[in-house]
Amino acid sequence: MTINTGTPVLDFRATRGDEVVDVLCDAFRDYPVMRHVLGARGPDDDRRLRRLVHLFVSARLLSAHPIYAIEDAGRLIAVGTTTPPGEHPRPPEFQALRDATWAELGAGALTRYEEIVAVWEAVAFPEPHLHINMLGTRRSHAERGYGRRILEAVQEASRRRPATVGVSLTTEDPNNVPMYEHCGYRVIHHARATESLETWLLFRPNELDTDRLTLRWATEADAPFFLELLNDADWIRYIGDRGVKTLEAARGYVADKLTASYVKHGFGLYVAVEKPSGDPVGICGLIRRAGLEDVDVGFAMLPRFRGKGYALEATRAVMDLGRDVFGLRRLVAITIPDNRGSIRVLERAGLTYERTIRLPDDDCDLALYGCGADR
Repeated sequence: MTINTGTPVLDFRATRGDEVVDVLCDAFRDYPVMRHVLGARGPDDDRRLRRLVHLFVSARLLSAHPIYAIEDAGRLIAVGTTTPPGEHPRPPEFQALRDATWAELGAGALTRYEEIVAVWEAVAFPEPHLHINMLGTRRSHAERGYGRRILEAVQEASRRRPATVGVSLTTEDPNNVPMYEHCGYRVIHHARATESLETWLLFRPNELDTDRLTLRWATEADAPFFLELLNDADWIRYIGDRGVKTLEAARGYVADKLTASYVKHGFGLYVAVEKPSGDPVGICGLIRRAGLEDVDVGFAMLPRFRGKGYALEATRAVMDLGRDVFGLRRLVAITIPDNRGSIRVLERAGLTYERTIRLPDDDCDLALYGCGADR
């Protein structure tokens, strides 16, 4: 078990699992999922809650998944349990524990739990990432920022971990949603698990840093930037008029085109932000486009930021992202044949001309560039 007390990360013995359970039982006593699964309160409610939380914590401990915690005077006061990306077969001892737990809690509790799990699985984020299973603080230490410290520790672990695109979590308490959004999370799914229980899946993507740029997901707050970019004369000439003429339309473009791609594919077009000014300079990213077998690299810069090498810097970064994180062995790019500026960027990024193509429902010839296997 890994206990994160801010900095540095310390390793504790798995025997502290009982302390982890103590913290989470205190924090989740009234949580909607626990109340739904366990049913009406009774004289043995504390015992049943502890049994359920012990099962959840054991799933992480027996699989050696990271558990983050904060101490105060040697006592754990805040805990976050996580699941790393990939397949994680349960060890045999967990199956025995699981069977014993549900035999004690009853068939009704198991049915209610599986009902929620089915919804979680249906809305799970598709790409490799860390998932926070439970995050809780003792009520005696609530509202002191300990939960946020753990969120930041998990995010930093995601940034350091190869082939991981961010951190996800779910909440069934609507009051938690704005708090997570304030910490950088985005709601990517909202579903009703039961007649009385809703769930929100939230995701915080890792930012992609280069020497001079930060590439991040677009948000509706970027609407003024997109309104300017999509109405630039070169955008309209080389890419096309998207009909985005108002801030409302720009917000719709972000939601319908960019956010939809992030949620469906895990990637999309990112906003490139200049360091240290914080100004958005353009967009660059990976696009799953109808009519192309391979993922497409795309970019566009605002006029006042051209000629600084930002397009090439961003393109190289997203190509590395495609290969290293998303496992894309081949990448392509398309451009109008007379767009010499874009062609220079593509060639310097390692893509070479292959042939002329037309996309579905398009009467314009495009030059296809590519790199990687299976050309």
